[in-house]
Amino acid sequence: MLVFQDKIVTERADEVQKIVATWFDVLAFIKSNEKEAIKIMAKVVEQKPEDYLGFLPGTKFFDLKANLNAFEKRDDDTSLSASGKKIAGFLKGIDLIKTIPDYDAALEPKFVKALK
Repeated sequence: MLVFQDKIVTERADEVQKIVATWFDVLAFIKSNEKEAIKIMAKVVEQKPEDYLGFLPGTKFFDLKANLNAFEKRDDDTSLSASGKKIAGFLKGIDLIKTIPDYDAALEPKFVKALK
């Protein structure tokens, strides 16, 4: 997940768009250079590549289609809006947050949509 301050999204939208586009270049690299990608990712999390392999089955890399799907507003858990509200409800229920934030206001699909 990529997160930017509102000011950055507004003032540097072209650069944000390039960063979002780069994510899909990264996915292509991972797919075509899996061993090298695993070495890089393992190094970032300070793991040995063979240990990092254990994380891969539980890791989902969202391609463009999955990203577009995630930004759609639905009531199921594949929607960022719905899953965010569900997580916030849980956190509020155990008193870790006082109010449920407006997740929809925090989601900006235009950068992903620009790539379709």
